[in-house]
Amino acid sequence: MYIMKNKVAAIILVSFMLSASLLSCGETKNPDVQTSPLESTSGGSDIETPNDFTYIDEYVASLAADNDFGGATFTVIGRSKAGFPEFEEMIGNPENDALFSRQQALEAAFNIKISNENVDSGDYDGPGAPTAQKVITSVNAGLTSYDLVDGNLMTCGQVMLNQKALKPVNNIEGLDLERGWWLNDIEEQLGIGGKLFFLTGKIAKSYYEAPAAILFSKKIVEDYNIDDPYELVKNGEWTFDKMAEIASKIPAGSGVYRYMGEATDGLGYYIGGGYTLSSRNESGDPIVPESLSAEAVGYIEKVSSVLGDTSISFNYDLHERYSYASSEDMPKKSEMFAGNNALFWSTGMGDASYMREYDVEFGILPMPKRDSAQENYISYEGAWGVSGFFVPYHVKDEAMVGYVAEAMAALSEKYLESTYYDKALIKGSVYDGESKEMLDIIYHTKVLDLVDTYRFGSSDEPIAKLIENNIMGVSHNLASAYGGNARIANRGISSLIKIIGSYD
Repeated sequence: MYIMKNKVAAIILVSFMLSASLLSCGETKNPDVQTSPLESTSGGSDIETPNDFTYIDEYVASLAADNDFGGATFTVIGRSKAGFPEFEEMIGNPENDALFSRQQALEAAFNIKISNENVDSGDYDGPGAPTAQKVITSVNAGLTSYDLVDGNLMTCGQVMLNQKALKPVNNIEGLDLERGWWLNDIEEQLGIGGKLFFLTGKIAKSYYEAPAAILFSKKIVEDYNIDDPYELVKNGEWTFDKMAEIASKIPAGSGVYRYMGEATDGLGYYIGGGYTLSSRNESGDPIVPESLSAEAVGYIEKVSSVLGDTSISFNYDLHERYSYASSEDMPKKSEMFAGNNALFWSTGMGDASYMREYDVEFGILPMPKRDSAQENYISYEGAWGVSGFFVPYHVKDEAMVGYVAEAMAALSEKYLESTYYDKALIKGSVYDGESKEMLDIIYHTKVLDLVDTYRFGSSDEPIAKLIENNIMGVSHNLASAYGGNARIANRGISSLIKIIGSYD
């Protein structure tokens, strides 16, 4: 699994739930620029979402042909309103109905009854994550209460993994992890110590909501005669410098901001620019470099000089510079953007979906490259947004779990993908076809990061937060804080590797 194809790839981080594996940059770069062969090109995507899902139906039928489970109950546990329908009936809500349709198809194919155990949605509290605690209690008692766990990676998955409550899924019968509905190179991106514990991709609702993106105001583009951002992306010219160049047509201090965002957007720019927080050593173990390269530091400073400039950027972490007592007192981001007060809004795809309800015409773009030498666009997925499915250490029928999970992922391409594309692309009866091309790029170039997921580093400012804050111009103690935080992060990674190694 860890035999890499070239010198650059040899130091890629591939880690459980977690890794930072990036798109090929086309040439050997500084070790801070890790790369991984994902499915995007530097220009537009030739990936199409077909309307005919016969191939999905046929594939699921082939999985179910010799797998009639005789009416068995298949229990999924997870946060309410997460990866299964809130209401187990068709209610006219696109998301609920897509999830319910997927569930009905699974039940019919495998002769099972899916039971969804909804847990309180407060599943973001680390060791107290309620979904994780229920699974851990079941596993410790030797019970087979659950077949599949739907949860957030940073909290639910992390806690269960640390408590040895999960089963590695690499060799579970029925799973074909090379299929396109799973995260690109999922074992490369998310495996550690030869084991994979986290299943994500089109199977997960968060797959469509979490990746970083840039929204742009079409009215401002027209008003200021700004170059068409879509064309820049398709021509491979969408870089941070180009973004700054075309935005410079808006005068500083004009009341219309070139950029809008907050510190949590920082990793979107950093990883989108081809950098990672972590890498691999020669043994294939994940590590955090003890220092950042001059190139990486230079990029952070460049982006910070723009996003931290309050005359051109509306930065929600610099509220005092706009004379607001707190960020909560600042105008809502949705209202700012809907009022055409910002050209570019760095955010996640979840915001793109709900902004279609507002009276504003906007487009969707991938995060910019660092420069023209970077071959491909890279779409970072923040740890708080990453969710997927886990298999408890004890299950009633491992083969049933494998075949049902594989079919669930395939059927997600049929039922969920079009639902979420439409949610992000349709305003009234108007379909934004050019943004559809951008979504193809974003969803096929997604990467995760180990250090971000576990927030490794000092408790008050881990590595991920340190980079985020500096990218957005919030703090400038990067050089002095980074080395110590890297050492702390590496101790945390060593502990994780020992836990993984202790799994049977």
